[in-house]
Amino acid sequence: MLEVYNFLGSKCPSEESSYNLLVKFLPMLIEKMSSHIEEHSFINMGCNCLRTMLAYGYKRIQAATSKHLVPELIKLCHKLLDPATPEIACLNVGYLLLNIFDKLMPKISTELLMAVVQKVYKSRMPSVVQSLACLFARLYLKNPKDILSLLTETSVDNRISLKIVLDRWLLHQPLFRGAYSKAVTCAALLQLFMTRDPRVESLMVITYNPSHTNVNSGILNIFHMR
Repeated sequence: MLEVYNFLGSKCPSEESSYNLLVKFLPMLIEKMSSHIEEHSFINMGCNCLRTMLAYGYKRIQAATSKHLVPELIKLCHKLLDPATPEIACLNVGYLLLNIFDKLMPKISTELLMAVVQKVYKSRMPSVVQSLACLFARLYLKNPKDILSLLTETSVDNRISLKIVLDRWLLHQPLFRGAYSKAVTCAALLQLFMTRDPRVESLMVITYNPSHTNVNSGILNIFHMR
């Protein structure tokens, strides 16, 4: 059923009033997802459906009669970002948040971004890290000063947020899949490199090195090369 709903959400003209019938299904889907976090396949497919609806039908969701959906979506994202939520249920949470920030929240929630940082800190699956890294990459490309300031001025467990994000991001970057994910993350890293910001140039991060020929080969200054 969710596959059919996802198909209709992307193929039906959102300009037509009949699209509201699809939007009316959203509260039920969000409620069901919130109460069945343990059903990992359902959660991941549900996130795909929500992403589709936000991408194609966000104007309908923004309508006065549908504004209650936004706080419900945020509550669901907070639940997915909870470190206690199994990673297998969070494969697409970064992409979902990307659409929420892009379509529904012109002013980005600092509280929500810090929840993302904490999720990155606890994540080990490359697919989860990829979706969260893509989120930060897109946000950084759009608002580099604000995002960099947020990440350098906040911390989790006495670790600077920027280090937490880049540690996981660079460690898993070689494992990222998909043309879009690779393009947006590489573009953000390149722009970050080109800023020559001392807060970044002095940062020591963990990176991917499969050889293990040197016990220290996984640690480097992110921008030691000139």
